[in-house]
Amino acid sequence: STSLEKNLKYRINAIDTYTNKVFASVTSDVNKGNDFFGNLNKSSNGNLDKLSTDIQKYFSDIAYKGREITVRIAVERNSNINLSDESIEGDTYADWIIDYMKVNTIKGTYKLQRNTNNELFFENVRINVINNDGTQFSAYDWGRELSKSIRKNLGVKTTNKTPKKIKTILYCV
Repeated sequence: STSLEKNLKYRINAIDTYTNKVFASVTSDVNKGNDFFGNLNKSSNGNLDKLSTDIQKYFSDIAYKGREITVRIAVERNSNINLSDESIEGDTYADWIIDYMKVNTIKGTYKLQRNTNNELFFENVRINVINNDGTQFSAYDWGRELSKSIRKNLGVKTTNKTPKKIKTILYCV
């Protein structure tokens, strides 16, 4: 008599629902063998411990380093300014925004990907996740503060065109 060996392969992913990014994962093969359920239990317990540790590290990193977002600032086509124009503050609009990023991100963490007359695009922008009063602080809140500051300091009207998935902030000037 020939016995068919049955195996089970599984993967468990931990997904950050804010960014839809898989940040931790475990995979395992379980052979049916004589004690399939015992083998499955051993495998899953070890993997769940590892997954739990990875999840804790990920959220500790966010608490310490901040939430990672993307920021895009674009000038509308019919606008009478561009980002290389001098603002009322004396700097170019682009330089003023870059200085704002340095001060209003955690430890000045961001990566400027694109700097043109019509667009500034930043990745790996790290922002606080908690306000001073203990309430949550989102990418939308951070963008709203940027918008207020641009209006107040530069006299430029901005429009928030952030998509429903709020990890990217888009302001049109």
